Amino acid sequence: LEQGRPDLAERAFLQAVARDADLDEVHLALARIYLADGRLDEAAGAIARALALVPESTDARSLQGALDAARVRR
Repeated sequence: LEQGRPDLAERAFLQAVARDADLDEVHLALARIYLADGRLDEAAGAIARALALVPESTDARSLQGALDAARVRR
């Protein structure tokens, strides 16, 4: 992702989820990619999965705020 290749990062994170869907960090990483790409519904799903795994996640709550703000701007 830091190399400017969100497509490759997304593919790698999706493979990680396929191996272990209980990694909240992977769902958060996907949410960041989706938000940056304007794919808000996909971002919402990734955030929801992260919160289901770790309800107290401040990172997920922060991303939820960013998602809400992005939806208002649309």
